[in-house]
Amino acid sequence: MRRREHLVARALTALGLAASLAYLTWRVGISTWGPWWLAVPTLLIEFVAVAGSALLAWALWPMPAAARPPHPAATRPENGSEGAALVRVAVDVLVRVTDQADHEVRATLVAAAAMRGVQRVLLVDHSGRPGMAALAEEMGAIPVPLTATPSGPSALASVTQAATPWCVVLAAGDIPSIDLVDRLAPHLDDPTVAVVQGLGRSFAEDSPEHGPNRRHELTFEWTGLNPALGSRGVAMWLGTGAVVRLDALRDVAAVAGTHPLESHWMATSDLLAAGWKVVAPDVTVLARRSLSSEAAVHVDRADRARIARRMLLGGGGALRRGPLPLHARLAHLAWAVRPLSGFRRTAFLAVLCGALLAGQVPFTAGLVPLLALWLPAFLATSLGLSLLSGWTLQPGDRTRWSLHTLGPVWSSLRAQPATRSSGHLRVPALYGAGLTVAVVALSIVLAMRGLSERVTHTLGELRQGHLLALLLVSLWTLALSLDLLRVLARRAQLRRSPRVVAALTATLGDLGVTVVDMTPLGAGLLSITPAAVGEQMTLTTAIPTSTGITDVAIPCTVRNSMVRGGEWRIGVEFGRLESAAAVALAEFCSIEPMWERMGAMPGRSVTEARPIVYLPDPEDAGPARLAVRALALAALLGAVASGLPGRADAAETVTRHLHVTVVAGASAGDPEDGVPVDTGVPDTLVDHDEPVATTEPADVASAGEDPTGEDPTGEDPTGEDPAGAGGAVVVVVCADDRGADGQWGTNDDHYLAPVSAVTGPDGSIDVEIVGQACWAAVEPPQGAAAGAPAGDPEPGAVVLTDEPRALDLADDRVTTVAVVTTSAPGDGRAAALPASPADVHWVPRAGAAAQAEPTGPATATGPADLPTPPAPPTAADGTTDALGVLNLAVLVVAVLLVGSLLLGMVRPRSLSRVQPL
Repeated sequence: MRRREHLVARALTALGLAASLAYLTWRVGISTWGPWWLAVPTLLIEFVAVAGSALLAWALWPMPAAARPPHPAATRPENGSEGAALVRVAVDVLVRVTDQADHEVRATLVAAAAMRGVQRVLLVDHSGRPGMAALAEEMGAIPVPLTATPSGPSALASVTQAATPWCVVLAAGDIPSIDLVDRLAPHLDDPTVAVVQGLGRSFAEDSPEHGPNRRHELTFEWTGLNPALGSRGVAMWLGTGAVVRLDALRDVAAVAGTHPLESHWMATSDLLAAGWKVVAPDVTVLARRSLSSEAAVHVDRADRARIARRMLLGGGGALRRGPLPLHARLAHLAWAVRPLSGFRRTAFLAVLCGALLAGQVPFTAGLVPLLALWLPAFLATSLGLSLLSGWTLQPGDRTRWSLHTLGPVWSSLRAQPATRSSGHLRVPALYGAGLTVAVVALSIVLAMRGLSERVTHTLGELRQGHLLALLLVSLWTLALSLDLLRVLARRAQLRRSPRVVAALTATLGDLGVTVVDMTPLGAGLLSITPAAVGEQMTLTTAIPTSTGITDVAIPCTVRNSMVRGGEWRIGVEFGRLESAAAVALAEFCSIEPMWERMGAMPGRSVTEARPIVYLPDPEDAGPARLAVRALALAALLGAVASGLPGRADAAETVTRHLHVTVVAGASAGDPEDGVPVDTGVPDTLVDHDEPVATTEPADVASAGEDPTGEDPTGEDPTGEDPAGAGGAVVVVVCADDRGADGQWGTNDDHYLAPVSAVTGPDGSIDVEIVGQACWAAVEPPQGAAAGAPAGDPEPGAVVLTDEPRALDLADDRVTTVAVVTTSAPGDGRAAALPASPADVHWVPRAGAAAQAEPTGPATATGPADLPTPPAPPTAADGTTDALGVLNLAVLVVAVLLVGSLLLGMVRPRSLSRVQPL
């Protein structure tokens, strides 16, 4: 990375982390929280996300350039130096075998024997399959059993059986470069380095481990994160493509267990705790094998989550007391960010579904804080980390990984994989099965939301702005999930099988054929005459490799035969191979193509690498895939139904819940303690035909507490807390049209039916109001009047009297109005307003001078204008655009996903007729 790119990456990352910290501060201290069961998990999810970004930024932050050992081909080490000795001293190579096929094991053994500086090739069989010892003997390798320790068999202790001071560790199926030892051994000049982990890449274009973007999911860990940690000396020993100092390995206790990945990760912790270093040069020396089945990928991701959890929480882990240094702890935490991210994504999906079902939001925020804090944090952090990683961690990769590993992270909670009675591992779930469950759940919730919005109205009601925001997040999540499940119409929808292009003349029985592509297991042929499917035949040809030309006669079975372009395309499957033919196929199909792509093929450059073609595999159009598509379509229809305008608060009326509390007490100037309040209300004050809008329990404010949430500033001189006043009448009238004059509160407004309610014994009511402008009035209980101690009302408080007062409906929150009563001007009572609801005191009507009998609150609109509302209840005090920006965004995204799903249901059927040769 050039200097300018370094500066841009650092600046963006620093800006994103600073904005993230400011956003979290705002979320904790200023933003309005929703229900605790949504607000608290959401805040924890955000904290964990920011912490993960900070850890990755620390790990990827460039370190001062260290002196890199020169390549032996560029600068020959001086005679007698340790570097010269390391390059020239032969090393043993240990190859681990787990679930790899025989032809993959053979390819690794052949490539290991071809490396420069190799003395012996050892083979450790973890699978216990019969025939591995015979294969090792055939290839000239030495079988090594698993080493027993007091704690049980140890995969790691087998490495110490090497006879050389250093040992190269490989996993079967990986192809090392010829000069692996030459490139990695000079780093052992530093006597504190225990392991030199080589950089491995996957040169395959597609596999169950590749995403829809044709990138291997572990590219970031292999080529971005681990080399960055290696510059700090705290890289992870990946268990393949590494040179190990055996003295360092003997210095720590051998980790018990036969799982290779767990043994090497835990050995890394032990080595770092003992003061050793693990480095990872960023020079490609290994072609990594890609897993061949969805089930195998599921097991691998579950193992990674389980081991990462043990690295953090197990004995001596990063989050436990122990000798592990701080920088090693941070490295372990950074390494565990992605393997464990499925837990955070599960919580995110649970909160999202809960919010849609309950009709609640975790928090409310205006547009300005989101644009000023959240958006810079999201964009700058994502771009900064991408640049710091050399674009190996692209925007969206963390989300895709966390979605794809929803199933494996929960499978990892089992200590060990379950086994059948025969001892073989059970068939695990397919990679993506957990994601399928999440897609089904989210689709059902979206469909239910749309049905409720348009038909049943059974789910909790959401403001249109809140609903649209939740829909956009849901559609974004659903789009990424469906893309990972490969049900959308895109180029990478179908899996493909790799085949090495060949142009070899051959004979198939008596037929003259041309070999056009080949694998270690079969070949594709061209012929002018057909062959019968299922026929047993012999393929005779010559295979050219760097070691010579090998004449082979391979028994094979015809698997398919069809006419294309006037020629017959014949696919054959190889039978049992002789040793020479198997080695020639391994060199031609597996080893030399990888050497060419690594630039390690003698006499050939990277640009001259032989081509590899990928043929699409037929799609398994089973009922599960069709059900996912159907549910996704139902979810998108529900999102469209919810996103269309037409709800009450999306048109020209706004629905609010008005909470009112009337507090009674003793007057500040009355020497008496007050008299009981008559809660009887004249029939003339209450219209029983008017709707009482809600059946929800009232929000009762305790004595001496402000219902708005503010602490009271006044005190009751009697020493008793004020109590709620029952029998007070609150009347609210709203208008939904401001008329031709464009002003609210005038005669030409269209007023809705008034809503009235009587406070209960606790002095509170809860009514629902609908309209764009509303006014309210209150009438004290019969036999009582309002006494007002000296003081000013709280800023922004709505003080209701027996005259109509305008309500502020601009806030997105449920409107809570603290009601305090005072007299209208000129009635002989004190004109000062109370400072808070705790200062409202009811006094006997006889105590008021020249008190007139109450006439009830004004509820009808007369010739006189009502007070102008303090703020418009919607974004603009006019008609709302039927299709706002959020509505349009939801509709566009949903329509695009519907079209992609429908095209995805058609495209694979046309391609599924292509049968691989």
